[in-house]
Amino acid sequence: MVSKVPQTMRAWQYTTNSGPLEKRLKLNITAAVPQPKPTQHLVRIVSVALNPVDFKPADVSIVSRLMIRKPATPGIDFAGYIVKPADGSSLKPGQAVFGCAVSSPFAGGALREFATTETATTVAIPEGLSITDACTIGVAGETAYQTLVPKLKAGQKVFINGG
Repeated sequence: MVSKVPQTMRAWQYTTNSGPLEKRLKLNITAAVPQPKPTQHLVRIVSVALNPVDFKPADVSIVSRLMIRKPATPGIDFAGYIVKPADGSSLKPGQAVFGCAVSSPFAGGALREFATTETATTVAIPEGLSITDACTIGVAGETAYQTLVPKLKAGQKVFINGG
């Protein structure tokens, strides 16, 4: 748990549009720690899972140039610990959480030490689930839910090939 939030943090960021994202990402060791709005949590990020949605928009030149504010930090799926909970939240400082960081639609912002997260996209990690496993649930879990739930009825069986 972090008792005092620093002024700066480390964050993987990119500032240019040319070349593949993995060659453009640079570690900024003096990035400003984000200040949460009353409706947001401040989370110390411990683990991040990367998905195609984290790098594909950054690799599309027109999207990256016009729709992604620089410097940009990718990463949507995260797991970490609450530093400062949102106003009225039942989550407590030091509590392990996971979810989706959404600082912008095309650059989630989780690939850094601290991130602001919305109450609707941040939940407590259930007992028995590791923080590393929890960070993989966000985008994949939402995709699975949106794909299966509208089509299934109670009692039906699902075959998952290669899960």
